Amino acid sequence: MILHRMTRLTAVVATGALMAAAPSAFAQAQQAPAEAPKAPEDAPKAPEEQQPPPKSLDFELLPESAPPLHVDDSALRQRRSLLNAHQAVGLGMFGIALANTVVGQLNYSDRFASGPSTGKYQMAHQITAYGTVAAFAATGILSALAPNPLPKSGGFDRVTLHKLSMGVAAGGMAAEAVLGIWTKSREGYLNQPQIATAHLVLGYVTFAAITLGVGTLVF
Repeated sequence: MILHRMTRLTAVVATGALMAAAPSAFAQAQQAPAEAPKAPEDAPKAPEEQQPPPKSLDFELLPESAPPLHVDDSALRQRRSLLNAHQAVGLGMFGIALANTVVGQLNYSDRFASGPSTGKYQMAHQITAYGTVAAFAATGILSALAPNPLPKSGGFDRVTLHKLSMGVAAGGMAAEAVLGIWTKSREGYLNQPQIATAHLVLGYVTFAAITLGVGTLVF
């Protein structure tokens, strides 16, 4: 009997001890921080950020100078002489072309606009017309013979406008020659005044092109 009571007392004491220890262990489990999983030692490491290399301060503030231009002095002198002659003959050609335009208008008025033709301006018109063509051809030859030792500059400039104007004038002179011969061959026909009018209008257009071409280099 006494042994049975001692056994029950021992069991009660053990049970109380376990119940008292359980809350303390639970609290410690709540307070203990969870340990992070350890990364394996052989895991690949992230590559380190590459820093850009420092900028070099060894640079030129000014652009590199162009190599010196070598010019043939003799060719340059020859070009200057031929172009001076080209300009002088061109001014003379302009004067002859102006006279030819005036005489051509007088000849047209005498032949087709003021009654019976007297023909007093016909010879003067022919002389000035041939003189204009000859002077124009001389200016073209002088320009073509002039060497050009300097490099060409791109873009549209006064020289380009001069060349275009003189190209138009050359085409106008060629057409005028055809119309002049055709007008003379239609003597006595009804369409001669119309052909002569076309010749006159083309003469004014040609003279305007000559004036523009000369003016671009003189003024």
